[in-house]
Amino acid sequence: QNISTIESIKELFDTYLAPSQMKIIHRRIIGIGLFLFGLIAIGVFQLIKFGLPEPGTKTYILIGASFLMFFFLGRAFFVALKNVSEKRVESMDGIGFSTYTTSTDNDGHESVSYYYKIDETRFMVHSSLAYHTLLNGHQYRVYYLPNSKVLVNIEVLEAPSAQHAI
Repeated sequence: QNISTIESIKELFDTYLAPSQMKIIHRRIIGIGLFLFGLIAIGVFQLIKFGLPEPGTKTYILIGASFLMFFFLGRAFFVALKNVSEKRVESMDGIGFSTYTTSTDNDGHESVSYYYKIDETRFMVHSSLAYHTLLNGHQYRVYYLPNSKVLVNIEVLEAPSAQHAI
């Protein structure tokens, strides 16, 4: 009977997002939505003020780039909206490792992106402190948004050995 109660609690926890987590997702949706609205408003203003641009290679490149940016931002908006409408998270167990990637822009500025890798799935973490917190090679359970793979929570399933104690 105790095991079924624990499983019921786990199922409940696996299914729903906390109100504080919903607020974060709502902020993302509002931010992306306002950005898309701003892009559309700027485009309409440009058309009203300057009219249709002269046909040419630059015009077609600009129009194509605008459509691509609008498409990807719109996709991000609808993925975030779907996460909110479903109000659920999924969980996964596996061996965890922290990893990172670096990239350099045209100005020579290097940026670092930090990730937790649980089995073969990567979850972005937003600080080097969080990156350094994960103990590589231990068993973890992660809770994440199923549509965007945004990490909601992580818990260690295997107690760290004495050599990792601080």
